[in-house]
Amino acid sequence: MRITSLLLLIIAGVFAAATQKIHLKEYLGHTWTDELVSYPLDAELVKAEGLVVTDAAGTSVPYQVKDGRIYLLVTLPADGELTFTIAPGKSAFIVERVASAHQTLEHLVLDSGVMALRLQSRFDLYDAGQPADRVPGPIQGIQLGQGEWIGKSKLDAPLKVLNGRTIVTASGPLFAEATVEYTFEGDKHYRFTARVIAGQPTAIIDETMDLNPGGKYAMLKYDNDADASTWEWWSLSDSGHLGVANSDYPRANLVFSLKDGLQPNQAQWVGGRVSHPKYGVDAQGNPLMHVESGRAFVPLTYETDERVNRIAGFWLNSFSNYSHAYTAYNDANPNLPAVSISSGRASRNVNPNLNPTPEPWIKQITGFNDLAIWAKPATKDLQVIGPICLGSRQWLLTVEPQTSLPAKTSTEWPAAFKAHLKYARYPLDKIKDWSFDWEEPKNAWPRLFCKAGDLAGMQARVQMAPASQLSHGSIPAIYKKGGTPEQMAKQAHDQLKGIVDGTLDARTHGSMNWFHASLHMFSTMPIWEAAMATPGMDPQMRAKIKAYGAFIAQRAWDDDYWPPKE
Repeated sequence: MRITSLLLLIIAGVFAAATQKIHLKEYLGHTWTDELVSYPLDAELVKAEGLVVTDAAGTSVPYQVKDGRIYLLVTLPADGELTFTIAPGKSAFIVERVASAHQTLEHLVLDSGVMALRLQSRFDLYDAGQPADRVPGPIQGIQLGQGEWIGKSKLDAPLKVLNGRTIVTASGPLFAEATVEYTFEGDKHYRFTARVIAGQPTAIIDETMDLNPGGKYAMLKYDNDADASTWEWWSLSDSGHLGVANSDYPRANLVFSLKDGLQPNQAQWVGGRVSHPKYGVDAQGNPLMHVESGRAFVPLTYETDERVNRIAGFWLNSFSNYSHAYTAYNDANPNLPAVSISSGRASRNVNPNLNPTPEPWIKQITGFNDLAIWAKPATKDLQVIGPICLGSRQWLLTVEPQTSLPAKTSTEWPAAFKAHLKYARYPLDKIKDWSFDWEEPKNAWPRLFCKAGDLAGMQARVQMAPASQLSHGSIPAIYKKGGTPEQMAKQAHDQLKGIVDGTLDARTHGSMNWFHASLHMFSTMPIWEAAMATPGMDPQMRAKIKAYGAFIAQRAWDDDYWPPKE
């Protein structure tokens, strides 16, 4: 028997020989729609020739197995529960849209049933030792439905390509995945992995690279854990602002062009401040130079050969022309789709440092592997340029009808930004592994601010504060004279739920900014602790408050939200 704690409490066990049951419970009051989740299969089921997965009603549901894990595509309603039973047998289920991988003459096509990604797969047509720009890049087109293919990529690197290959690692029905691998002279490699999920308009891209042209790049090394966890002086930019000539640090890039089939003339993006109106204005055409975050709109005029935006690989603060989601389209032809680039998960973005560093005070360049959006006036081309020198990167590629874009005056986030939340920040497959309910030791609360048995003393100390401080929302209601469990419950519930909802739906800048995440810890943990220590609280309300506080704490401390520093 195996018991595994997964989301929002998942209990997996064996109820009969070679049978595994999964119970999924939602604690946060959030609906998770079309989420791909996975669980380790029991050893007996891994060896089975076939499997049957049924829901609570006994209906067979689609599944996919890869590397000893079983994948399900689920919608988990707010405060709801799902139960699945896995057993040996022959499965028969209906899938509205199937993810697939199929080969054409020169390409491999990953198709989600909504969008498709065309990857280069024939490399025998190119002699070994070709310059990188003479070998096709990994992306050779994207497609919405049965529409025309859009865009293509190339490699720009000062090394010769010895060979390439494309490997299918998953072929449906829930997701299809493949890796395009290039081998360069000197046993250097660049790997491009793409995954599409059935019925979804977004492809998840993961890249790893070690070309290190000229040996001018290095990964950071630390002597011990304390050193690795210490903040360094760092730069969010690359060598450009440091006065370093590009010739001093040879570059290698993936260049993804959106000209073929689209030639976008408009863009909109979700991100931080805009440095100049030519890079973005609000829905009314006003400058956004003093806005912390939001949607920016800009016509693409291709007047200057320049970087017009960057996709933040780490976090987004008040830095100009940085975005988490950038969408390009051609409104002169509304039948053409909109194509978007979004940030991936922060921990998948591993940045190298320059070797040697141009300035001794710079210890890490956290944005080196960020994707750049570049306008090329000579060809009227909008390019996505990603360094492939050293490290790794994750990003998202979304294709949708122009009609799906929210109106400029709408408060709804565009699909590309929702994709960032769903696949990079808060995928159910990740959040399900957090703890939201657990057995509490006797006298577990309070812990930090009010010692057990000292509630009256705490109330007396709080009462001594000036009236202006007593009215502050950060003081737990139960610590005030006459405070009741009901008042404490309402205060904690409203404050913590507001942060959880704002985070999962990105209603506030704090959803994306990890400085704000730390502030949430400071502002809410005293409230959470006081509520947990308050006797006489309604059990259902207390359970909700417990889950909200657990989410805030785990979000702030999860290493997956920070790029590795070594």
